[in-house]
Amino acid sequence: MTTLDPRAKTVQKLELLREPTVLTKEEEGTYAKECLLSGPYAARRPSHTERLTIGLIGTYNLIDLAKEWLEAANLAVESLPSRPAESAFETKRHKLLFPDFPGAPVAFSKTLVVEPEFEAKITLNEVAELERLADHQFADRLEALIEAKYSAMLRLAEKKPDVVMVLLTDPMYEICHITGNYHQKLKPPPEMEIEQFNLFSDFDKLSVNIDPKTVEPLSHNFRSRLKKIAMNPNYAVPIQIVREQTLRGKGTQNFATRTWNIVTGLYYKTGEIPWILGGLDPKTCFMGVSFFHKKTASRDLVLSSMSHLFANDFDSLILRGEQVAYDYSLKMAVLTADSASRIAERALKEFHLARGMYPSRIVVHKTSRFSPEEEQGFQSAFRNANMAFDLVSVTKSPIKITRWGQYPVPRGTMLVASDSRAHLYTKGFVPELQTYPGSHVPRPFEVHKARGDSSIKTTCAEIIALTKLNWNTADFCCGVPITIGFARNVGEVFKEFDDSSAYDPSRFFRFYM
Repeated sequence: MTTLDPRAKTVQKLELLREPTVLTKEEEGTYAKECLLSGPYAARRPSHTERLTIGLIGTYNLIDLAKEWLEAANLAVESLPSRPAESAFETKRHKLLFPDFPGAPVAFSKTLVVEPEFEAKITLNEVAELERLADHQFADRLEALIEAKYSAMLRLAEKKPDVVMVLLTDPMYEICHITGNYHQKLKPPPEMEIEQFNLFSDFDKLSVNIDPKTVEPLSHNFRSRLKKIAMNPNYAVPIQIVREQTLRGKGTQNFATRTWNIVTGLYYKTGEIPWILGGLDPKTCFMGVSFFHKKTASRDLVLSSMSHLFANDFDSLILRGEQVAYDYSLKMAVLTADSASRIAERALKEFHLARGMYPSRIVVHKTSRFSPEEEQGFQSAFRNANMAFDLVSVTKSPIKITRWGQYPVPRGTMLVASDSRAHLYTKGFVPELQTYPGSHVPRPFEVHKARGDSSIKTTCAEIIALTKLNWNTADFCCGVPITIGFARNVGEVFKEFDDSSAYDPSRFFRFYM
């Protein structure tokens, strides 16, 4: 379908992009859960071990529940619908959306193991001491208690576990999830709501542009502070926070889907890659640039930059940048040309450190338009390195595309507006699942190529591919490419670091998940 718009440089074209594939141990296909039936991609290496050793921190009762859950996860788990199916088609569609879990030894070539030396138990007396405290004190004291248990576990054992699960009772989680009302303070006024990315609750929400003068000092983020503890070089074992209700099987997800999600996350946190993308050039480096507001003692906000570096079959890296300016006329944070150049140069060095060579091409993703200075800085660095590059902004699109029928437009629908701009649906009807796996009408992204060598179609195809790399779940896809999809989570952890911190944030993405 094409339409002629006299304002556009080219004929507008509506096209459906091919669904990207993933590679596991022996399979290539569009759905990671199906491909993992042959085992994970990392199992191709001879060094891949057969055990995934897990440490547990929690009350006596929760540790027993966790061990029961882990034993069950080593076996096949049937995916049961919440209500009886009304037809054979509905039964088939349920299995496509929510496949059975085949067991960790099958899907990940790992048996989940808990050694007695990696059980750090919290007593009832220790819990009773916490219950007498106000919320902020409760969170502070529980954080210190968990760190003490975590430290003792790692110090006393002859070796380290691969991952540590921190088990929180429901009252602990409710009190500590976010103490104070920080999120309510950051809730934008109604007129700003329409400017946010209209994604669904299962996606990581992207940061919106917020006037620094309106933001209050940050409150205690319990999750981020535990993540910071795990980054301490004296410990350096990733953690997985698990709620009591998850262990008890409560919540909207069925047990098989919950098992898929948690075990996928545990596996990635060991430093192993469950799957990679098929057909992605290994010499191309992708970098997402985002901003976060740092913790300060005053009401003035300090904006800082960060970047998420990714390449296929590559241990995804997080790089903290430097303080940036807030442009009140543009209503967004911006990099100077020098800052952009330094970020680019550091990314190239990190790629070379990991691969022993420089990339032949680099793609920069950003959730706001590139300023002229940013374009100048990035282009200067990449020109000096003599490599191809693309500067791509991914923002909310002002348009919607509709079609006749029960379902929205297919995922991968792309409306090309010009040689440098397109509207792209990363969520929508999925033929492989025979349904649309969402509860709200999807909205497209506007993809704008500020400068670069590649076509807008290639740019959009890569964004679609990078939405299949959320290793917190084995779902068919998420709504945002990995380069920018976890910006908020990473930024929340960075806020916990300042000049007085005894160590720097980890470079490895698995510590932020």
